[in-house]
Amino acid sequence: WPPPDVSFDDAEAAAEIDRRLRSLARLRRRWDPIVGYCSAMVKRSRMHLRLGFASFRHFAEERLGLDGKTVEQRAKRVEAKQKR
Repeated sequence: WPPPDVSFDDAEAAAEIDRRLRSLARLRRRWDPIVGYCSAMVKRSRMHLRLGFASFRHFAEERLGLDGKTVEQRAKRVEAKQKR
């Protein structure tokens, strides 16, 4: 969606921005477990190497556009849960 034309003196515009940011944050929280599971499967299968990436972190940053360390942490959480 295009960014709104905003004047930060406009309380109504500020409330709309706040509403949208909270909505995006909720979406992100719901996606985190899915990203973690899929990342763990890519890491376990070493698919990132077959795709030509130097490391799993490199795959996460280049292919997914996400912070590699963060994606690795999500994958490790999934792996730890599966070992229980």
